[in-house]
Parts: sequence; structure tokens; C-alpha cells
Amino acid sequence: MRAFHRGRLLALAFLLLSLVLDASAAQGVTASGMLLRANRQHRSILVSINAAPGYSGPRVARLQLAPGEHLRDLEPGMLVKFVLKSGASALHARQLRAVPYRSQQEEQREVCQLTVLSHVLPDARLGSGSSPAKLLALGDKARDFSLHDQNGRLISLSALAGKLVVIDFIYTNCPFPNYCVRMSDNLWQLQRRFSTLLGKRVVLLSVSLDPVHDTPRQLRHYARRWKADRNWHFLTGNPAAVRSMSAQFGVVYQEQEMGMVAHSLHTVIIGPHGRLEANLVGNRYTGTQLGDLVRTLLAHRMAYGN
Repeated sequence: MRAFHRGRLLALAFLLLSLVLDASAAQGVTASGMLLRANRQHRSILVSINAAPGYSGPRVARLQLAPGEHLRDLEPGMLVKFVLKSGASALHARQLRAVPYRSQQEEQREVCQLTVLSHVLPDARLGSGSSPAKLLALGDKARDFSLHDQNGRLISLSALAGKLVVIDFIYTNCPFPNYCVRMSDNLWQLQRRFSTLLGKRVVLLSVSLDPVHDTPRQLRHYARRWKADRNWHFLTGNPAAVRSMSAQFGVVYQEQEMGMVAHSLHTVIIGPHGRLEANLVGNRYTGTQLGDLVRTLLAHRMAYGN
């Protein structure tokens, strides 16, 4: 008899749980992810969606915007949050909004102070060789630069025309796993995912923010740790040249004690025509999502031949 009652109670609990889940599904699932592309004409977005309870659809999905939603100030590479609901023939997104980057690391507080200083005092020099620079907006032409890679070769952005160029900013003595190590791991994942396209359609650049210490020899050792392909270039050069090159993308950094460098986190994508395609800020996205963004940009170029 006890077993019978226990069974009835268990069945009732499952029934109540299913009713709760059904009600939740009717309201939609709160989800987040990286915005890969926005189609303003058709009011739809392509998103690399983070795992979310209640969602079992594809990782990369096209979502139709609900009435009243807008795409203002949203750019490829941004992290977004939304309520996801399945319709009769499409997935729908409502309450769409960008997720601002917030670092939980102590080091980033110093970078924020440097960023404020660079805006409040445009003539302020953040370290030797710094000078005010105009930040690039999406679609702007990136200024050319020339830096030496780990093998001593001079690498110029202009020489990479026709390719998608992915750039991150690191230094080899960085001790934080969520900073430079994660940035390098993201590019390592790109190297593995797009191995057949490296050098043909995709090139990877890692620019050292500690060019005095990170000589080509030092970068060569670092590149070996990541089993870097010959089309993944670790760049260094004159400190003033590095600062000028990085400033156009909003990278802010300052040398600290004990060989450390406080710096903002950026991953930049330059299109085949030398124009800014994306500027990812922070480290809250995954290497897989960065790869989804690269794949989306490549597919768009193939579809429209530009």
C-alpha cells in the first residue's frame, strides 16, 4: 500500500513539473549569446546561443525579432541577452539587449581608470610614446601598420589584403588564465577550426603589448607553446608603433611593476578590404563563438563576392 501511495505521489509530482515547464515554455526561455549578424531589412538576427535550460535547438540560429524590438547600437561580436520563443515557423526573440562587459578581475579596474583618463584628457600620455588616436567604427578603414613576427619577418596589414585578419593583444608574461591565455586559446581554436583556410582566406595576428620584453625570440618560444601555424603571427616592434597600431582599436594598456601590463581586452577582425568588421571587447565569449563569427563573415563574403 505504501508503495502504491508513493507511486501516486511521484506521478503527481511529475505532472506538476510538466505543467510548470509547459507554462515556462509558453513565456519563452531567457537566453544569451554572441550576435553574429543583424538584418535590419528582414528584422532578424543570427546568434551563437549559449547553453540555456529549456533550449535544445541549434547553437547558431536565426531569430525573428518580435514587434517593437530594434537593432540600434547592436554590432557583430556583441554579447546579447533576449527571451527566446518558438513560433509556428521560426524562432522569435524579444527583450533584446546588449550585455555590457564587466570584468571581475582587479587588474581591469586600472584599465578602466586609464580609459576614463584617455577620454577626459585627450592629450594625456598613457606610457611612453602614447598619443591620441581616433577610434575606428565598424566599416572604417584600418590604418596600415608593420611589425615583426616571431620569425623576424615584417608583417604589414596592407600585405594581407584579400584575407580576413583576426587580431588579439597579449603579452607573454601574463599570469592570468582569463586574460592573455584565454585570448591565445581562442585563436588556437580558430587555427584548428579553419586549418584549411589559414593563409588563404584567414590570418591570425597576436600583438604583444610588452614589445620591449617580447622580442621575436621570446615570441617564438610562446608560439611553440601554442603549436602556432606559420600563418599565426606573433607581432612585436617599436613600442611607439605598437601603441599607435593598438590605439585605433581602443586598446588601452599601462606597464606595471614586476613586468606586468594592465590592459583592456580586444579581439579585432579586419575584412579583406582592410575595414573593421568587428571589435570584441572583454573575455566573456567562447572560442567557439568567435569561430562562429569568423565563419559568418566568411560566408557573407562568399555569398556577395566582396
